[in-house]
Order: sequence, then C-alpha cells, then structure tokens
Amino acid sequence: MKHTRGRGSSGNATYSASCEHVRVALSSARMRSIVLAVWGILAIAACGESARENPKRPAISDSLRAELARQEVAAKAIVAAQDRAKARADSEALRARRAELDALSRRFRFHADQIRGGGSFSPGAMESVGGTRLTCSVDSSGAVRLKSIYVGDDAIFHNRIVARIGTRVVETQVVRPRVPGLGPSVLESDSVFEMGFFDEGAEDGGLMRALASADSGTIRIRLEGDAGRQDYVLSARSRRAIRHCVRLGELVRLER
Repeated sequence: MKHTRGRGSSGNATYSASCEHVRVALSSARMRSIVLAVWGILAIAACGESARENPKRPAISDSLRAELARQEVAAKAIVAAQDRAKARADSEALRARRAELDALSRRFRFHADQIRGGGSFSPGAMESVGGTRLTCSVDSSGAVRLKSIYVGDDAIFHNRIVARIGTRVVETQVVRPRVPGLGPSVLESDSVFEMGFFDEGAEDGGLMRALASADSGTIRIRLEGDAGRQDYVLSARSRRAIRHCVRLGELVRLER
C-alpha cells in the first residue's frame, strides 16, 4: 500500500506541474499562433483524462476551459488578421512590381527567338552607340549577360574585364569564346572588332551589380587579353544600361 501511495504522490506532483504549465502558457497575452492553442487543448485533455483515471485528483475547472476557449478564439483572430494584412501587402507589392516591370521594359528592345521561343531584351539606348563599350542583355528567363565590345587598331583578344569603382577593383572571370569565330574580326574600316560575354554570377564576378550600385564617380574599365589591354572610362549611357539590365533581370525572375 505504501508503494501505491508513493506512485500516487508522484503522479499528483507531475499532474500539478503539467497543469500549471498550461495555465502559464494560456495566460500569455502575446500568444500569436493557433498552434499554442491547440497544444493547450491537448494538454488540458490529457490532464482531464488523467483526472478521470484517478478520481482523487482535482478536475479541470470550468473557468480554465472557458479561458482556453477564449484564447483559442483570440489566437484565430490574430492569425486571420495577419493573413489579411500579408495578402494586402503582397497584392500591393505585386502591383507595384509589375508597374515597374512594364515601365522599365519600354527602355528595351525585345528580340524574339523564332526557333526556340522566348527571346532577349537589349537596351534601346545602346543600339546607336559605337566604339569600345560595355552593354548587356536580359533573356526571357531573367538571366543577365554582360557584353564587352572592343574596337581598335590591333587585336588584344580580350577575355577579362577589370573595373576600378572608387577604391574597389572588381574583375570578371577569364572567359573563352564559346561560339566558333567569336573572336576578333575585321570591320570595313579595317579596325579590329572583338566581343566577350560574361554571364551574371558565374562569370562576371559581381561586376554588373557593382556597376549598377556605383555612385556618380568615375569608373575606369580595363579589357585584358592574351595580346594586350585597353583602358577607358565607362560612359554614363553604359552605366545606365547595365543598371537597367540588372533590375530588369530581377523583375523578370520574380514573375517566373
């Protein structure tokens, strides 16, 4: 009999501690999740079941059950209000983002791919620009590509871009032509014409984002190649085109 009373004493202590824990949890005014309310229901049910198994233990009071029900209703109301606020914010953000995408895409010319579908956007402002320059494009999946064009008397076979932006030096990876004949070619003016392509992230070394976020200070560009190099100051038009390409790529990816 002593052994039986000992277990009962231990069980009462465990029961009291568990129920007290429920009361503390339910009294919190900061409860913001139905999960807590459901947990409370399960804990109360367990306490009630334990009380039925041992009639000597006190039953759960009606007032505590009523408080639990009130807290559950309050938690549901909080979660519902949060969901409504989030839905409104998401809807407003979506409208703003699509308005920005519509306005920004008007600065680009879209080149449709008649074979594979999709296509690419190129900055309209850069189409009439000649000489050595940086420009960019955005494909229909949102991937951004930096395009380096070199025009000069001698070939340099450039395969890397190095930029000084304020006190920072940012450089791309070394790339090789991925299409036969992509290297230097001779224009009608007998000038050498070279192109290099650097995909954002994998090959550009963060250069496009660095250029897009740069302030109004001078940015110096160096094209490095196996046969020489060429330095020049990046034009305001190229900087603006790159900034627009980076942002357009972000917006297009968010739409996918």
